[in-house]
Amino acid sequence: MSKEMQANILAGIVANLITTSFITILGVVTFTSIFLVERQRLLRFFGIHGNMPKIHIYVSRLQVQPGGTKGAEPLKNGYIGPAIIQIEYLGALLVSRLFRSKFLALIPQGLKDLLSAVHVTLTDVDITIDVSPTLVTDEVLSENLILVGGGIYNYISLHYLNQQNTPYFFSKNEKGERTLKVRSGIGNIELEGRSSSRELAIIERINDSKRGTSIFICAGLGSSASFGSVRYLVQNWKKLQQHYGQAEFAFCLAFDNQSPDDHSVIEPKRVHEAPMDLV
Repeated sequence: MSKEMQANILAGIVANLITTSFITILGVVTFTSIFLVERQRLLRFFGIHGNMPKIHIYVSRLQVQPGGTKGAEPLKNGYIGPAIIQIEYLGALLVSRLFRSKFLALIPQGLKDLLSAVHVTLTDVDITIDVSPTLVTDEVLSENLILVGGGIYNYISLHYLNQQNTPYFFSKNEKGERTLKVRSGIGNIELEGRSSSRELAIIERINDSKRGTSIFICAGLGSSASFGSVRYLVQNWKKLQQHYGQAEFAFCLAFDNQSPDDHSVIEPKRVHEAPMDLV
């Protein structure tokens, strides 16, 4: 093989390496740019910023009374204390997984700490899942919140749903059925729920400008609808972000022929939206 041919082959190999390297670098830069933009949208939508880099998820609190538990063997003194609704906890896990990033997981922790100091987009979001406390304090309200469950068992949801500037609230009708109502200038309007063989749930975003936090309420007539509303939020946050940005919103979902506390939850449909300045 002549030296000229060897030189041509070597030049071809170098050219291929340069081209491959350029394409690889371009691909990495493009992927990183898309990732950063997408993650920034996610964090902004849920109220995460440099001064508030975490979210606290609170699920309903079931208070087990004496004699209220059953074990695999006879019990003299069973468990007494707070418990959770499993399907609500599964909904909280959906939110937690939403913020996990395989890309960030590949970055060494030391470098990640340096990058997170530059911008919150590059940090791991601190997600905490807890059972609702019975006492709603300023400390509890000082974080970004995602509240799973209505006001019967979730005391923080009750705190916000009782406020007159919140359009939706849960009540009971004359038959003793749980209902969802809308506050309006012409009085409270009851939405068709269990009387029409369907479960209802709300998704509501409240911005606390005083504390610089965002609160999301995902609450249903029963635990199935509460889970379904959390799932809807996780699956559709991009569409909601495109439509509402960081603004407050509130709308109602309907789950036709859904059992109140079944772990098999159908896909809902949006049936009502309430402007946040309605009341």
